[in-house]
Amino acid sequence: MAASLTACRRFLAIVLLWGGVSSALAHQPYESSARARLDGDGVELVITTSLEIAGLLAGEPLADAAVLERMATERVVLYEASADGRKLDPQRVFAAIRNNEAVFSMVYPVERPSGLSFRAVYLNKLPPGYGGSLEVVDAAGHVLGLNPLLKRGEGRDTLDIRTPVPLAERAAPAAAIVSVPTTAPGIPSSTPAQQGPRWLPAVIGIIALVILLVLSLQQFRHS
Repeated sequence: MAASLTACRRFLAIVLLWGGVSSALAHQPYESSARARLDGDGVELVITTSLEIAGLLAGEPLADAAVLERMATERVVLYEASADGRKLDPQRVFAAIRNNEAVFSMVYPVERPSGLSFRAVYLNKLPPGYGGSLEVVDAAGHVLGLNPLLKRGEGRDTLDIRTPVPLAERAAPAAAIVSVPTTAPGIPSSTPAQQGPRWLPAVIGIIALVILLVLSLQQFRHS
């Protein structure tokens, strides 16, 4: 009997602990989160909020599937995004209920921006006390920027990041300067320093002329 009571208590403790962890992992009514993912030709921004927050943004007590569909159709602005100082307009907007939360997906067409800025303008539409977080990652999932505590107010609702330059576009290191000979291998240079003495051909010619005269004289004597 005592063993059965102990087992029941352990089971209840596990259930209560799991319930507490699940509540901690779920979005609280006053919180929301967003994740922006950079790809080769665009940025996808996924925003997750409670149904209460989505309802407040839509002017309803609580958001349902119909409310979210209307918000997506009307393209309700939750974040203002810009690239290199240029405002971005979402190309596609999607909204749905997942795990009893409101999920918004917005795709912005932009190619390799050097700087991105995200401003959580929806916080200014909510009563004080509401907050959120924003994480920006690249295509491989590497974190490029993070603001874990977005709040309403100037400067507190914005995340600015600088995007890395692709490896293929990074400046190559300067090549070492190598001196190249002006003449091809095996061909002597025409500079005077590498030539023989200029008087040598003349001396050889004079010697040849003397030998020729000597031979001519000897041949004349024998005749």
